[in-house]
Amino acid sequence: MKILWVKAGGLVPPDTGGKIRSYNILRELARKHSVTFFSFYGAHENDVHPELKRIFDHVVFVPLALPAPRGFGELCDYLGRILSREPYGITKYCRRQVRHELRRLLQEQSYDVILCDFLAAAGVIPWDHPSPKFLFTHNVEAVIWQRHYEAARNPLWKALSWREWRSMQAAEERYLRLADHVLAVSENDRDSFATFLESNRVTVIPTGVDTEYFRPSPHDETPDSLVFTGSMDWLPNDDAILYFVKEVLPLVGQHIPQVSLCVVGRKPSRRMRELATKEKNIQLTSWVEDVRPYLALAAV
Repeated sequence: MKILWVKAGGLVPPDTGGKIRSYNILRELARKHSVTFFSFYGAHENDVHPELKRIFDHVVFVPLALPAPRGFGELCDYLGRILSREPYGITKYCRRQVRHELRRLLQEQSYDVILCDFLAAAGVIPWDHPSPKFLFTHNVEAVIWQRHYEAARNPLWKALSWREWRSMQAAEERYLRLADHVLAVSENDRDSFATFLESNRVTVIPTGVDTEYFRPSPHDETPDSLVFTGSMDWLPNDDAILYFVKEVLPLVGQHIPQVSLCVVGRKPSRRMRELATKEKNIQLTSWVEDVRPYLALAAV
């Protein structure tokens, strides 16, 4: 089968949950099928996307001049796109040059299937193209923004979250209806999509584990130790660990006073760093080369 895989935000290094999931599925598909990987993402130094040519039959990448995330430049870019009906999570990446490059590729090559990876890439997919089109969802994106809105205290962030929630909700429904088939990550996500999409148009593909890479370790565990791994610059992870440290860990400490927690993940927030300086049983590693030693040492 000849597959065109379209992804916003890049693929390598596979250092976030979405990238890891996509990278491993793509790597396995490429063993038996002809895969063209098309991606567009913020331009950066030491870009390793050209190395993907060793894995896939064809690679097309479009680096974009994007503002730094969560800075003044991104706020200005957001305000410049606020009149669009699309959420910023889509317009941020789906630029005119990307649509041009993708259409040029489709004029030169034919594919058995086009896969849109994440909703963020949906804005460049030519939905009228005759090839079957799959939309690979990793989340129910509108729900994430709804939770941002409900939890926000800053009035500006609350207003922006409300706008992103509503526009994302409309975009999610629109693009999922346009797709010939939808891939979901869990039964819960499929149930959410079932409110507007026929159940036979959604297939659940759970996230797996690379059992060749992650193997039981012969090393002794550290007694009464906990570990969490995840990108700490993703707000749901930050929120989860802050809640766990404040509300759950003290209850554990009542029974196991020596309990410790190691949080393994890049870019922990200022709030998380401040909390770790006060709580001596909490360790933050920030980015690490390999999470396996931390998993091996932890009891839970």
